[in-house]
Amino acid sequence: MQRYTISEASQKLGIEKRKIMRLIKTREIEATKGENARSPYQITENELLKLCDIVGYKTVQEKKEAVSSIPIEPKTDSAQNARHYNDFIQIQKILVETMRDLAATQEKIAETLRELVKKV
Repeated sequence: MQRYTISEASQKLGIEKRKIMRLIKTREIEATKGENARSPYQITENELLKLCDIVGYKTVQEKKEAVSSIPIEPKTDSAQNARHYNDFIQIQKILVETMRDLAATQEKIAETLRELVKKV
């Protein structure tokens, strides 16, 4: 069964994402989370039909046209890969900076210990 993100449903059905999230939280429609905590909610085609009722699509044909017009984003698109790569680079920069700070702190500790040893 095909699943759609909240963004996809919001864009095509003309419902604000916040409203869809409220409907999920009040359990008027069902959604599942992705593989990890940062994954977006996903809703099934049946739940999209419920959203169509909420939006006010009257006929079954209107509902089917609205649901079928939602573009399916590929699992690994280049934009998503670029975002992940940029996130990776940012994390790597933070780690390098943290390692430099740690090395500087270790050097200060070593210097302080050398001074204490001289006093003893």
